[in-house]
Amino acid sequence: MQNFVWRFFLESNISKKIAKKHSLVRAKNVLVTGYPGLDIFFDKDYQPINVWKNTQQIKLIWAPHHTIGNLAEEAITFSTFLQYSDYMLEVAKKCKNILQIAFKPHPILKPKLYKHALWGKERTDAYYHCWETMENTQLEMSDYIDLFMTSDAMIFDSVSFITEYLYTKKPALFLCREGIEKQLNEMGKISWNIHYKANSKEDIDFFINLLLEGKDPLREGRVAFYKEYLMPINRQTATDNIYSAIEKLYI
Repeated sequence: MQNFVWRFFLESNISKKIAKKHSLVRAKNVLVTGYPGLDIFFDKDYQPINVWKNTQQIKLIWAPHHTIGNLAEEAITFSTFLQYSDYMLEVAKKCKNILQIAFKPHPILKPKLYKHALWGKERTDAYYHCWETMENTQLEMSDYIDLFMTSDAMIFDSVSFITEYLYTKKPALFLCREGIEKQLNEMGKISWNIHYKANSKEDIDFFINLLLEGKDPLREGRVAFYKEYLMPINRQTATDNIYSAIEKLYI
């Protein structure tokens, strides 16, 4: 389909470079417009809704992916949920006076846990209920735009968020599984490299301490990425760029 459409709108020049390498038409139909799904981050009039129980504490998102299996079961394997599920609850409890944590699991994670040999429906429902009801935690299952905009930081292993959270320019910690780099394209690797990374519980603690101390040594790299790859093209939104390209057909 991508080879035969009149116009293939892509979010960045890196994506166009990938299309030139792999598409049959060598990206002749590609136009770089930006990503319309996140145009709202450039809307100066948009006022995000506060979704947090407590706005006085550091507002931290934990967003685990659904790919809890291995490469024999999944096309990609990003999720570290099975490794850190208990520890993230510990973090919430020991930091109850410091952090407000939003549990933002991928929608498919829950049904996969229902079928998991060590979890099942009862344990999964109890776990989700715990996040929903603790004093300094909340369960978020709907859209993430307002959540992102009003957050202070994120801990995650969700694939699309590697780039999408960078629209906020806020600090984020990526929980790593072995071989993650091999599962990312060029854009994914560039995005992934400017996040904090964790391979252990100690790395999570280190990141949280950075937040508590107000330190963010990777901020400069994120801002540079934002300016080079995420800023609106042609000084207008991706939606307007796409509209302009279509409009030219009728003028």
